[in-house]
Amino acid sequence: MVQTAMIQAQQRWEYISLVRKTESYMAKELSDYGQSGWELVSMTYGKGRKGEPAWTAFMKRPYSGPPRA
Repeated sequence: MVQTAMIQAQQRWEYISLVRKTESYMAKELSDYGQSGWELVSMTYGKGRKGEPAWTAFMKRPYSGPPRA
């Protein structure tokens, strides 16, 4: 019996994070990024980069390589 090995390429991802002070502004940004193929992975509310309360969202989308010129 002959066995054939199948090799599949693993999906590659690119990631971004967004930090916004208000929930409504974050919601608008998430909608805009969603139209560009970004998917929300996680979102938290806590201290932002400067120590003030803020929303932080982590997003991903399939990596398609560098932009073509």
